[in-house]
Amino acid sequence: MANQIREEEVVCVTGANGFIGTWIVKTLLQKHYKIHATIFPNSDPSHLFTLHPEAKSRITIFPVNILDSNAVSSAIKNCSGVFHVASPCTLEDPTDPQKELLEPAVQGTLNVLEASKRAGVKRVVLTSSISAMVPNPNWPEKTAIDETSWTDVEYCKLRGKWYPSFNWDAFQHVEKPNVSCSCGDNLVRLTGFPDETQPGLTPCKDAARRLIDLGLVFTPIQDAIREAAESLMAKGFLQRTPSQN
Repeated sequence: MANQIREEEVVCVTGANGFIGTWIVKTLLQKHYKIHATIFPNSDPSHLFTLHPEAKSRITIFPVNILDSNAVSSAIKNCSGVFHVASPCTLEDPTDPQKELLEPAVQGTLNVLEASKRAGVKRVVLTSSISAMVPNPNWPEKTAIDETSWTDVEYCKLRGKWYPSFNWDAFQHVEKPNVSCSCGDNLVRLTGFPDETQPGLTPCKDAARRLIDLGLVFTPIQDAIREAAESLMAKGFLQRTPSQN
């Protein structure tokens, strides 16, 4: 009965063909949702249709520039939930931070929230980033960084650290981070390095328990390694040895 209800329920995933968006789409397909998947215009969403036997009938692709409020509204129309994942990401220093990072992050988030309100969406989930938490030079030393730490925007702008800065600017528009229209819970940073190689890291007590309480399900390392190897072999990046055949 629950599956029949979900077969009629539609949710929107922005940035659906990115790494995080792809895993969200896969999980939603496994839970029998229909999906409005927004992608950046001219990007390739073909891998989404390999995630589930019913993917082709359950996924509708919307090429959307997140700054186009009308396009965003069209994708969110008739959806009961929205996962807002789309956001600019670059490994290079931007030549125009305002245009390349700040505007898409801030105005894009506002477009999603406003469209969701007009469409009567029940819940919007915003993906945060560790860049919303650090750098924070005023954070007490020897204290594990958690969700109460916020990036020092002026510090970032002074030093040209644009990626953390635009993450913070975008999240300023989420009025109450834990009401049903938004999700501002940040996952505590896990540290898995010994003190002798990373003396500057402060371990967080009971970090795994806090993540489990948030609903995170851990995959055994053996399964993760096996699935990674199988994926590489399926794509032709690794060759099977005679003992594996």
